[in-house]
Amino acid sequence: MTDSYAAEFEDVQSLRHAAVSVMSEGYERVEAFSPIPVDGLPDPLSRRPSSVTRAAGLAALAAGSVTYALQWWITVRAYPLDVGGRPLHSWPSFIPITFEMSVLAAALTAVFVTLREAGLPKWWRPQDAIEGFARAGEDRYWLWVEGVEHERARRLQAVLEATEPLRIVTVPHEEQP
Repeated sequence: MTDSYAAEFEDVQSLRHAAVSVMSEGYERVEAFSPIPVDGLPDPLSRRPSSVTRAAGLAALAAGSVTYALQWWITVRAYPLDVGGRPLHSWPSFIPITFEMSVLAAALTAVFVTLREAGLPKWWRPQDAIEGFARAGEDRYWLWVEGVEHERARRLQAVLEATEPLRIVTVPHEEQP
């Protein structure tokens, strides 16, 4: 059984110090909530790799390839029309729709991958059970440590208490309401 822990801080320096301390103890599922971007957070908190660009690029390449191949198949194989002795495969005429379909596929893929990575739509989060957590968007800084086993809970509390938070909240693991 695991629990989650949240620590509230009044300023950026305290949050930064707590994040470094917790990450150095080996806790991996750590997240910081703040009203402003915070420089100096440990790398796993500040820069998480995103798969949006890779997915959008692959979708654009796939859609462009399929669109071009479909146009070629229609004009050369399925319904060849000899109009004025022009070649059946006139690639310049295929470029505009190929480009448009590539852009459309990339944009739609980027939107859906972004929503998936953000975990949206989220109707409920464990943080919603903490009174005062909404102030993370205004003037408070929170450090969230998820999935802490009971054996390691005392050590985490000791590490968090050493960083002098305003309060530490334990959120037991439970299903959504």
